Amino acid sequence: MERAEIVGIVESIFKRAGFNISALCCSRPSCFDYALSDGTKTLFVKSYVNICGISQSEAYELKKISEQLSATPLFVGEKVREKRMEDDTVYSRYDVYTVNPKKFGKNEWKMTQFIHDMTFTLLIPKLWKTSF
Repeated sequence: MERAEIVGIVESIFKRAGFNISALCCSRPSCFDYALSDGTKTLFVKSYVNICGISQSEAYELKKISEQLSATPLFVGEKVREKRMEDDTVYSRYDVYTVNPKKFGKNEWKMTQFIHDMTFTLLIPKLWKTSF
């Protein structure tokens, strides 16, 4: 699968789930492809064919911009090294959740629930830090 195909699949999945999607960010280099929002959550999504191609600085930039704008970062990819990513597994690359686009399939509820859980999990450390 080519990167453009993954980007298209990601756009399609999030549109079906009712997210508002920005135009594809085509500036080079960019730490995200799309900004997405469902009215309560905002995500910045970057797609790769092989998630091993994600550098630590790219992950840092995505995490930083997401943090500054109260958004959730997400990487979407197809492979880890030469091996295909498992469909029902959530990976982490430099502390950014990373999934195969087939994780959601055609099930919008499954994707929405995952995003809710992911956002809540990322929020816990922020609440912990600000509470004490």
